[in-house]
Amino acid sequence: MHIEIYTIKGRKYKYSVSNYRIGTKVRHRKKYLGPVEPINKKQRKKSTGRPPSAFVRKIGEMEKKELENIARSNNAFARERAKIILYSAERIK
Repeated sequence: MHIEIYTIKGRKYKYSVSNYRIGTKVRHRKKYLGPVEPINKKQRKKSTGRPPSAFVRKIGEMEKKELENIARSNNAFARERAKIILYSAERIK
């Protein structure tokens, strides 16, 4: 078994080739491995667009205590949501 590189429409691709014999003839089994040089994907610019933000209304003392309790809970989804709400509420002050 060996690796061969084929050029198709100007691009290079890798194939794994294994040879086997049927009677007096040698046959080849090819398996596609992928491009040698992948196409450059469009890279996102970090400085474009507006940064994501989540704003909430002002939180009362009872709600704040409840959210602080949830922020320490075992439920990961509720814990992360409570942290988001508490942090965004701090930005309002």
